[in-house]
Amino acid sequence: MPRSRLAISKLRLLIAAAVALSYAARSRAATCVQTQDSLEARIDLLLKDHTGSNRPGAVVGIVHNGKLVFQKGYGMADLERHIPNGPTRVYKSPALSKQFTAAAIVQLAQQKRISLDDHLQRYIPEFPAYGKNVTIDHLLYHTSGIRDYLVLMWISGKNLEETFTNKEVLKTIVRQEALDFEPGQRCVYSHSNYILLAEILERVTGTTLPVYAARHLFGPMGMPGTGFDDDPRRWRNKPLALSYKKPGTRYLPYKSRRQSVGDRGLYTMLTDLVVWDQIFYDTATQSLGSALLQPGALADGTAVPYGKGIIRSHYRGLPVQTHPGTFLGYGGDMLRFPTKQITIICLTNTDAIDPEKLTQDIADVYVFGERPRTVPAVPSVDEASGGVTHSSAVVSGEALREFTGTYYSREQLATYSFFMEDGALWFVVGTNPKMKVVLWKKYERISFPYQGQENVTIDFQRNSLGRVDGFILTAPRATNLKFIKE
Repeated sequence: MPRSRLAISKLRLLIAAAVALSYAARSRAATCVQTQDSLEARIDLLLKDHTGSNRPGAVVGIVHNGKLVFQKGYGMADLERHIPNGPTRVYKSPALSKQFTAAAIVQLAQQKRISLDDHLQRYIPEFPAYGKNVTIDHLLYHTSGIRDYLVLMWISGKNLEETFTNKEVLKTIVRQEALDFEPGQRCVYSHSNYILLAEILERVTGTTLPVYAARHLFGPMGMPGTGFDDDPRRWRNKPLALSYKKPGTRYLPYKSRRQSVGDRGLYTMLTDLVVWDQIFYDTATQSLGSALLQPGALADGTAVPYGKGIIRSHYRGLPVQTHPGTFLGYGGDMLRFPTKQITIICLTNTDAIDPEKLTQDIADVYVFGERPRTVPAVPSVDEASGGVTHSSAVVSGEALREFTGTYYSREQLATYSFFMEDGALWFVVGTNPKMKVVLWKKYERISFPYQGQENVTIDFQRNSLGRVDGFILTAPRATNLKFIKE
């Protein structure tokens, strides 16, 4: 048996033994906790609101020196069928997808089938001329300046639970009329980069990312519960956890539709991620793990806090490697402390859990031997008003009427409709719910949250006659989108 396969087989035996002897393993791990509480009791406390048979939750694991020393599921993987979460359940993991896409691209580079310095247009010639200087390296490190297609979809009023394939997303990306910045000038996270990497891989190899990764990553590494897939129907016979939202008093499953892969689309399980974790301790210069961890840089040499699909940062003074994220109820994170050889893993199936906070809280317990710290919420401040709303600072009454009407963007194929209701200004776009907004008089600007997280601004424009004839919409990952009043 080849040495790599033998090593993987031994590793899987170690994982199986750790699962079988989980209670003993938990007791040994508890020695890292500097209180009399057991490790399991402390982690149970963190997830006390996500246990029981009437709510979704998560599965968590702790890897120490290559061994799975703690693993446990919380809440339910399938509420209707009463199936609990656990380490043998399969979860979609949006953010973790990128490091596997990057791994496939790195393999092609190591095989000399591509160069990371190659220009994007060499493989996708239909990409607009403004992107002639974008390279594969720019895509990997989020320094391309290409707008984020998920932001574009949401601000255009598209329902993110519906079907959208890689080919459809590619059309959206190439329809854009400009970059947000020159390649290499900034580092701004954009899902579009990893869609384009998946497209490059397909054009170079003649196979899709799901097929390539199964043959050259997951199969050889011994990760049977992991794969990319754009069609969730193919996973119906797998132990797949459903994802849930709670718009009212009941949990409802998110729709499961065919969607794009590369930036997302990864299905995985806890025990497979333990296998994957070990590649990052192979210090050989040409190893896959070392290549993924190699930091990027801007054109002026400034380092960026991003490897290839992995964020390089610090937590409480220690270096960490991580990439938390969520999408439509699924979330995940691998918070690795390389100097301690400890990795905290979580896979979640509910909007109610922040995977980044959960892995950090578990690290507080296991790595630092402390109770989780309570971090006060930071109130959001409107950038135009400084957080203070004065009636004299906003447009009101009949003065709002000149801003009503429909505004269209050819670039986004989207229409915003502004109207007055009960003396206030509202707008609606696509399938998004209508939204009431405040219009700031000084800037003739409105702002509203994108997915409850990032502020989007709309700045109304006037023509030479002083009439409102359009607006410029700017989001953190998609800027200067022009809409014309019809």
